[in-house]
Amino acid sequence: MVKPVSLSVHRNTQARRKQKELSKQIVQDVKRMASQKNISGYVIMVWNKDWGYRCTWDSGGSMPANVIPEFTKVSLLRELNKYDMELVLNGLPPEDDGA
Repeated sequence: MVKPVSLSVHRNTQARRKQKELSKQIVQDVKRMASQKNISGYVIMVWNKDWGYRCTWDSGGSMPANVIPEFTKVSLLRELNKYDMELVLNGLPPEDDGA
């Protein structure tokens, strides 16, 4: 006979799996981006369900620090606009274009 599992335990297990998958994806994405030639700087940001966040950046001296937030915003909006906004708003990941 199968032992019943409480819904909260099941949800916690699913949340841990999702976090682990996201962590793996972050590492893969950063490795892919870091392999590009001529990198001048970077911004990495993560957040949680409560809108808490952590970020790190390094301009490599290629741009003033006060330009980085707007540059990041504009660049991210351009990337998001490459995809169907309905998919983006519903949280479905866009297909990787290999860039």
